[in-house]
Amino acid sequence: MYLSSNQVSVSFNRLASTKSSGKTHLERSSAIMYFCALDAVCKKKGVDALDLNPNRTEGKDNRKLIELEFAKIALLSRNNDVLFQVTELGKIQRNGNEPEKRISSNFLTVPLK
Repeated sequence: MYLSSNQVSVSFNRLASTKSSGKTHLERSSAIMYFCALDAVCKKKGVDALDLNPNRTEGKDNRKLIELEFAKIALLSRNNDVLFQVTELGKIQRNGNEPEKRISSNFLTVPLK
């Protein structure tokens, strides 16, 4: 089965928020991408949960794997220090913080229960 790049682009653009103010749409997009990165690592390791304790070797390793999976999801291309990435569903941003920095300074620094 074939998906045309045009159809994927149109569908992706339909995910964009119609609101230009506030951060809710950015936070929702981030939450979905965090979940997908976490799920990808769990599937690769064949587990239902991950140790994310930064004081343990396994936790540090899992955090690095989540960062890498998040970068795979968010980063579209990197050319000569110019980043093209998804920071919000339906939109592509040029430059900004690298995906690994975005997840490590947000999701991975918040106390987890």
